[in-house]
Amino acid sequence: MPLARAAFLRARGRPRVGQRADMPLMQGKAGVVQWAGWLKTFAGLRAPERFALRFGRAQRSLDAAVQALGVALAGATSAARQLAVGRLLAVFGMDKAVTREAHFLVCPPGHSRRRTVQAFPAWIHAEAAASR
Repeated sequence: MPLARAAFLRARGRPRVGQRADMPLMQGKAGVVQWAGWLKTFAGLRAPERFALRFGRAQRSLDAAVQALGVALAGATSAARQLAVGRLLAVFGMDKAVTREAHFLVCPPGHSRRRTVQAFPAWIHAEAAASR
């Protein structure tokens, strides 16, 4: 979901969903949902060719949003702490959030039969289920 600092939204005014041209969008490369998908889903728009800021990690775009540098696109789980304490706000509310459940576990093929490696995904699934 798009996230921004309250002071940023006060200074620029709360945008409408289709108003991407006036908002500095920040792109984190590693996020499961990217601006291209969000803009197509909720606004019928194409993503800009250039972003105000681009980061290799989604967390860096959240950090920049906390500094009121623009609008970040991040998951509720990644931004939970900033949302809980009010550092960031969901620009369009939770109804404009793309729902994805995506977890990736990568290991060398030779390790996949190890008992500890097989136990790890079970633990991750239990933790994820508890956080819902």
